[in-house]
Amino acid sequence: MKYLIKKQSFLIERKFSKAYESIENEPQYEMDENEPQIGDYAICKETGTNASDRQINFVSDNIGNIVEYRPNLKFKYIVYYENAPEKLFTFGGKDKFRQMSREEIIYYSKNKEDCEVYMDTTKYNLWNILLKNKVF
Repeated sequence: MKYLIKKQSFLIERKFSKAYESIENEPQYEMDENEPQIGDYAICKETGTNASDRQINFVSDNIGNIVEYRPNLKFKYIVYYENAPEKLFTFGGKDKFRQMSREEIIYYSKNKEDCEVYMDTTKYNLWNILLKNKVF
């Protein structure tokens, strides 16, 4: 019986070491500096055909935080909306996350305040005036 216990513990240790090796050998992806980064705040425009009007309005009126980047998929970015109501989005059982493509991210910044300024100025159609006067 001792042999069995030792053998089982060896198998468990080996199983963990193989899992560790597969994670260690997984390719790492570098993100382009000129693209949104994990941790950036983003203003998005929902273009999905399955999106409801409620989802479209929420996404365009709120600032999200980019929490994940998946380079091999069309929807590369996972955006987290802190103030999203329950059951608005369903992504892997998580209610406050939304998958976005690069085309759906219309503005992003490291600072949430920059996104708020962008939202306020576009709301009143002031963004183009500020750009013409080189305020930003």
